[in-house]
Amino acid sequence: MSDIVKIIKSMPDYNGSDGRTDKEIIAAEKELGVSFAEEYRKYLKEIGLACFDGRELTGLTETKRLNVVLVTKEQKAYLDIAEPWYVVEEANIDGIVIWQDSEGTIYQTAPNAETLIMAKSLSEYLAGEEEESQPQAPVPKTDSTVEQTKRQDSKASCPLKSFFSFFKK
Repeated sequence: MSDIVKIIKSMPDYNGSDGRTDKEIIAAEKELGVSFAEEYRKYLKEIGLACFDGRELTGLTETKRLNVVLVTKEQKAYLDIAEPWYVVEEANIDGIVIWQDSEGTIYQTAPNAETLIMAKSLSEYLAGEEEESQPQAPVPKTDSTVEQTKRQDSKASCPLKSFFSFFKK
C-alpha cells in the first residue's frame, strides 16, 4: 500500500489540519454504519482534513460541507445509495461524487449515470494511476471525460487556505 499521507502532502498547494483520534474515527464509522478503508483511516488519523490543487477531501471537521459523516448521509439520501460506502470527495461538477468502500475501492456516482469503479485505492485515485473507469455493473462501457476535466492542471488555490492558517497560528 502506498503511503497516503505522503501522497496527499506532496500535492500542489497542499493544506491540511491536525489528525484525529481513534475515538473520533470510530465514532464516525459507527454513525455511518461503515468501516473506513485502512488508507482513509490513516489519512484521518494523521491529517484529518485536506485540500490541494483546487480539490477538497472529506474528513472529520465541523465544516459541514467537508464532514464525511454529514456529506455521506446527505449524498446517500439524495442519490439513493444503499451500499456501505462513504464520500471522500465531492467534485462539484455535474453532481459527481467520489466514494470509497471498506476494502478501499473508489467509485464515482452522478445523477442519471451509471456507477463507475475509478481505482483500487485512494492513493491510486489521487496519484492518477487509476485504470480506465469501469462500470460497476456488467453494462456496456461508456467514455468518461469527467475525470480528465476534473484533473486538468488547476491553478486554483486551496479554498480552505485561510481556514487552515487560522489553526496554525
